[in-house]
Amino acid sequence: MTTLYVDNIAPNLQSRVSVPGHVIQVVQHTFNTPTETNTPDVWHNWGPSGAITPTSTDSKILVTYSGGGLAASCNSIGLKLLRDSTTVMARDRHIYHNDSAYAGVNWVFSYLDSPSTTSAVTYKVQINMQEAGSIRIAGSDSEYLINQDAAVMILMEIAG
Repeated sequence: MTTLYVDNIAPNLQSRVSVPGHVIQVVQHTFNTPTETNTPDVWHNWGPSGAITPTSTDSKILVTYSGGGLAASCNSIGLKLLRDSTTVMARDRHIYHNDSAYAGVNWVFSYLDSPSTTSAVTYKVQINMQEAGSIRIAGSDSEYLINQDAAVMILMEIAG
């Protein structure tokens, strides 16, 4: 048996030779601006948006999003992920909270996208309440103390 020892393996990005499945780059975007909405049936930008420029058209982008907030009397809250202006993932009932008292909610998901480009792409999250209610993120009042980095979006380019 032969053993190969190496100190470092790095892709040659000039020739576009890469190791399939490895992480090429990671970009993190955070959001901590107090935001509240009470308007139903409208898609609202929610939390951080972030851009990444893939190095290859074969690359995948792994989007992870983690954010928290409060909801009251919302009935059903939809969530969607957009790449530029295109919806790439949607959930009609990501959260259901029909109580008039504020309760903590989490917006957490991962999505593996195939943008097929080497141009910069921007990802953003939007939410929608089906009925009147109130949703808060990164608020600061007696019910919810401000949290630095209340929402985080991480974009990882994965070699194809």
